[in-house]
Amino acid sequence: MNSTIKTILSYLPSKLPTGNTRYTAWLNEVTDLAGPIADVDSMQWVISNEVMRLASTKDRAPKAYFVKVLRKYAANQLAANKVMELKTKQQEAQNAAKLAEATAQQETATSEQTKETTN
Repeated sequence: MNSTIKTILSYLPSKLPTGNTRYTAWLNEVTDLAGPIADVDSMQWVISNEVMRLASTKDRAPKAYFVKVLRKYAANQLAANKVMELKTKQQEAQNAAKLAEATAQQETATSEQTKETTN
């Protein structure tokens, strides 16, 4: 029940923390709301960067906003990994096709040379 209330309250804008103790507690609250998306240090790095990216006049933000940012960054990282995986797979397929073509051309040339020598 307590986590449900925290989740609901996370959608309400709250003051951004000032002071190291408050900031650390606030970061822990946001990472707890997000759940185990990544390691805590990585999540706190993303949140801290997002705080610095907020407009200079913005001193309030919902914690849920930062949870959504964390999920988006996690999805971006997975998508980037998949893109790189597919790109590597595509390059391997192109290299295999080139190798097969070169091998076929070499076999054709070898068989033509064999025919010429036997004739």
